[in-house]
Amino acid sequence: WNLGSSTPIVEDLQAPAYRPAVTGHAHMHELEPQVKFINSSFDWSPSGKQLVYAVNKHNRYGEDYKDLFIHDLASNKDIRLSQSARLESPAWHPQGLGLVAVQQSKGTQNLVWSALPDSQSWTEQVTNAIEDKKPEILLDEWENWTSFEDGRTIFSPIWHPNGQQLYGAYAYLGERQLFSLDPEEGTFTPLTAANVDLRDPFVDSSGSYLYFSAAPNGRFNIYRVALNSTGFPIPGRMEQLTDVVGGAFMPVEYDNRLYYSEYIANGYTIRSRPIRAISVSENELGFEWLERDMSRQQHTAHTAHTAQPNTELVPSSTAQLSQMNPSPIAALNYFDDSDLTTMPEVAWAYADTGSYSFDLPTIGQPDERSLRRYTDTYTQTSFFPLIRFDNYTQRNGRNGQLLKAGQFGDIGQNLWRDMKPGVYMASRDVIDRLSIFGGIMVGLGSKSAGTIGEFFQPSRLTELDRDIFFQAEYRGLPFIQRSWSPTISVEIFNLHRNVDDGLSITEYPCTSCLPDTARVDIGYEIWQADVYFRSKLSRFSLLELGVGYSPYRVSTDNFYSRELKAFITGSSSEYFKGTTLSAAYTFNYYQYTTDSDIAPLGFKGYLRYQYQPSKLLEEYEIKEGSLVPIFKNSRNHSTELHLRYGFRTFGQQAFQARVRGFSYFNNPKDSFYTDYVGGFLGLRSYPFFAIGGSTTAMTSLSWFVPIRKKMNSQIGPYTLDKMYARLFFETGNGWYIGDSKTVPDKIDSGPSLKSGIGAELRIATSAYYLFPIKFFVSGAYGFDRFSVELPDDFVTPATGNRVNYGGEILFHFGLTFDFELL
Repeated sequence: WNLGSSTPIVEDLQAPAYRPAVTGHAHMHELEPQVKFINSSFDWSPSGKQLVYAVNKHNRYGEDYKDLFIHDLASNKDIRLSQSARLESPAWHPQGLGLVAVQQSKGTQNLVWSALPDSQSWTEQVTNAIEDKKPEILLDEWENWTSFEDGRTIFSPIWHPNGQQLYGAYAYLGERQLFSLDPEEGTFTPLTAANVDLRDPFVDSSGSYLYFSAAPNGRFNIYRVALNSTGFPIPGRMEQLTDVVGGAFMPVEYDNRLYYSEYIANGYTIRSRPIRAISVSENELGFEWLERDMSRQQHTAHTAHTAQPNTELVPSSTAQLSQMNPSPIAALNYFDDSDLTTMPEVAWAYADTGSYSFDLPTIGQPDERSLRRYTDTYTQTSFFPLIRFDNYTQRNGRNGQLLKAGQFGDIGQNLWRDMKPGVYMASRDVIDRLSIFGGIMVGLGSKSAGTIGEFFQPSRLTELDRDIFFQAEYRGLPFIQRSWSPTISVEIFNLHRNVDDGLSITEYPCTSCLPDTARVDIGYEIWQADVYFRSKLSRFSLLELGVGYSPYRVSTDNFYSRELKAFITGSSSEYFKGTTLSAAYTFNYYQYTTDSDIAPLGFKGYLRYQYQPSKLLEEYEIKEGSLVPIFKNSRNHSTELHLRYGFRTFGQQAFQARVRGFSYFNNPKDSFYTDYVGGFLGLRSYPFFAIGGSTTAMTSLSWFVPIRKKMNSQIGPYTLDKMYARLFFETGNGWYIGDSKTVPDKIDSGPSLKSGIGAELRIATSAYYLFPIKFFVSGAYGFDRFSVELPDDFVTPATGNRVNYGGEILFHFGLTFDFELL
């Protein structure tokens, strides 16, 4: 509702358009918010046609400031009123004369005022602004109504209906207290000076009562005090309106009913009740209203230090605090830092070229301080050991089949072959401008060794399977001082893979002999270096431009040629070399909810285009006793679209639809360029290489069901937060568009869609109260059974080149920072 005017925002909450948000609570309704991201008080115009509020937005330099906006109800548009002004908690004058707001500046807060034109002129300005592409009515002149320099904070200013008195709450060295301000006389008048927290003032439409929230017994409840003709509280005329356990805040009176926010077990909720008042005395609450003459003490609003709250418990000096010998927390609570002021101009002059030294009394630490320009300061490098198991070799067959057969020795050999111990490292500067992240993992069993000495031979160690990566990000180019100044990311990857009998060479031992095949062990060495420029277009989207260079090498071991009757020396040569130019648009309109990390709601996705001129090894020829590579040139254009959309269904359950499509504009002539949609990041009911093509498409529908929320269980440094189940259905396939005969080594899974279902357990945790840790385990079953004939060059765990997929349960599990990696 708009309780401050005659224009209701919601006329009837019992109407069918406003359905209950919680089953069994007919008074609770789910409404679409008209303005989002408000985190301070707001106010209505006298006409009830506009809402004035403050919201945090970045300016053209990418700096975030709170500024004032008005929301016009008729047009549903927002109009900017200030630019980089650090304003919040606006209050509209009851007669529309202007706006008062709280302004942050130099470590303290003050009340400022900006006059508005008459009603007709203001309406014309609003109408004209709405028609602009970027609606704004910038109020450049803000007059200071207070000029505090002592670090106090001001909350929730609100007008008396006559427009001659302003009320609010403020805090200075203790609990919040209430104040009034007379704009005409320029006087800031504390109304209370108690050891009780008082906040959220509100004056009813008749100006008879001042409503507020107070916690005299540790529980916040709603009270009111009668006001005299000058707008000051009348001692002895105070009443209590609520008696709740969790706390009652933000009172509003309308039509003899009280509306307020109450904190209950499930969070904050809005309550409404008829006003039933119980008289209470100041003695019962433990404080008294200050008499007007005593409270003002001839202090004007422009005085830096006005009347202070009760500070009997606050030591008068650091020395006195030391004599009290309080606990560290109490010492911080009682420490008097009112002497802190802004740095003098001379300090900034010294700091501009060198360093300015000064003393600052500090508990438990040296008093010496210095002011200087920021220089790069980095956090201590963190190291995270890990062990990873890859299953791309499975030398003795699939682990699941070996487990069923009880062949535990063969399983052990598979695990030793595919185990990769390693370490991650990370560091960043303290302002998060530069961050680095890297890691290395090595497959110790990927090359055989007969002895311990051979195991540690440098030549063997350099040929082991390995994964190395390094990433460095620098936010914002220093010579581009704009919000879109790109983040530069440099990424380097190196992978090495050994394949037993990975190369087959056809030979003819003699003129009349049948062809013979010689098999040679090979090793693949992959390097990739990428540079990306990522520019934020808005809070929700960014543009990415990238360039990458990828040289891949293959090395062969020595082997004996029966045709040449001689040993052929192993060689190393490039088998792929490509340059990738890419452009991508990414957006993220996920909603901010307590469960957004585990059951996201909203729209998210990206669209990417890539151009890749490259050379690919086609075959080898034996010339003059050596293997000579033959290359084939390609120029590939491709695009990829990936979308996710999550929505709430009923209760705390949610659904998410996911769509992913990829296609080449040309038709690559080699299966090396195949795009795959199976595996963990795609269709989990089929292995990664099971489904692919030059054009691929997949979709999935997920259902998220909460199992347990607000777990708050501690296991060492880890805190368990919530547990969800995810049930999903997925379908997709890959095709070779055009003349498929031009891809002789294609891996064709057939034209029909491949479908499957699965279930996943998700557990959201945090480590050391800082790092989000996500654990998941999933099982998926593929409905469609099919077989793929692999080219002769492929190496498989089983005999023959035909591989069967589908009709089996595939498991995935992991520990990551996010459930959605793409």
